Amino acid sequence: MQQPNSNDKGYELALSIIENFRQRLGVDVLPIFNSYALTDKEKISKASSLLIEATFLKAYEQNETWFMEDKSEFNLDATIEIEPNIAIFEKDAKIIEGYKGGQVYDYVYTLTKRLEAMSEASSEEQLASSMIKGGIGAVGGPLLVAFMASWVVGVGVQAALMAAIRIVGTKTVITTVIVILFAFLLYLFKGNPKKILGLVLNNTNNSLYVKDFRNSSNKGDLYMRHGKMVNFMEDSEDGPSSHKVQIIKREYFGKDNEKNMLQMGIYFADRNVGLRGSEGIMVFRSVEDAHFKFAHMFAVPYMSDNRTNMKYLDAEPKSLDKLYQELYDGNKTRASFQEKGYRFTSTVNDPRGGTVACIAVITKV
Repeated sequence: MQQPNSNDKGYELALSIIENFRQRLGVDVLPIFNSYALTDKEKISKASSLLIEATFLKAYEQNETWFMEDKSEFNLDATIEIEPNIAIFEKDAKIIEGYKGGQVYDYVYTLTKRLEAMSEASSEEQLASSMIKGGIGAVGGPLLVAFMASWVVGVGVQAALMAAIRIVGTKTVITTVIVILFAFLLYLFKGNPKKILGLVLNNTNNSLYVKDFRNSSNKGDLYMRHGKMVNFMEDSEDGPSSHKVQIIKREYFGKDNEKNMLQMGIYFADRNVGLRGSEGIMVFRSVEDAHFKFAHMFAVPYMSDNRTNMKYLDAEPKSLDKLYQELYDGNKTRASFQEKGYRFTSTVNDPRGGTVACIAVITKV
């Protein structure tokens, strides 16, 4: 495995977390991450499965009551195929939206450490506490629904989150955390440059979807000019059988209300073999409003500057290739503007370097 040439602290963090897994659970995923025979999707799936099984086995062996009492059922294979949303408090999102430069990468770094702490929780109280300290209200749509239903007048945020964890099921929550964590770990670990981990924050009343994003021939609303999409956001508001979207709409109770929460979608793109980077564009559409749509572009070129951009779309794009080029030519490390009652912001951590983080935010103003 080629060693990273920048952002060494991220690589070292990934190694540290992998070593912690080995010592705590007896599971070594390092050979999986170092394998040339596995695709990135296969690495995330295989490593996640091993860690989830080891976590459950340890809980059963130690007869941990909080885990043993959980009777929830879930499809592990189906869970690993998606990258669930993360719900964050609006007050924290306002700070994140203003991040520039190294702050963008540092947030990804810090969030990875928070996810590790959540994966190691040994009680509902510890799991809820780790989430709240990280500004996280839920992982996955069903937990958010249960959390908001439990968070009533007179009930504190931690008590409400603990109740929600019991409703959804500890096993389901821990599984979701581990699946999210491994996308972050592979991003930090991979030695070959020209990769990007993107976070898209949806602070609107629209649940957002990207039409036919799995279409590998670029016929859908996810267009890859170069590289490949390794992981992509997908979640459901109510449960496994409900309609799937990319990013669930916000929970909004009025200006500056402490219960306001928004959802964060995650994508991880990497380069293919050769002198090309990770470059693409996605069009988000509203479930509730057929006229609402916007584009988000990201690019980590092999020779040129890293960049990102966004655009509100008044009409159906005729060509995603041309739309990509239009936004690419803007050559921005930070795009920020307001249009049609929405604020759009997208930022990459650095115009140079091959390990890039991007934070995009769409806000109803």
